[in-house]
Amino acid sequence: MLLHIPSTIHHICNTPCTMPHTPPAPCKLVTALTSNYIFAALSEDDIQEVALAMEKVVVSKGEHVITQVG
Repeated sequence: MLLHIPSTIHHICNTPCTMPHTPPAPCKLVTALTSNYIFAALSEDDIQEVALAMEKVVVSKGEHVITQVG
């Protein structure tokens, strides 16, 4: 799942992703945050890590979806 959310948070991730990174970065963690995209995490640990790194987030553990509020 891919959500298009404006964001300035950058997070290096574990698996290859097809979206460009800004700035360019290797994809290494199943959760990838770029300036324009947030990729859904595949594990609860990843979700919690991302949630801690972001402000105003909603975390849906059931679907492993991360989205920005407001």
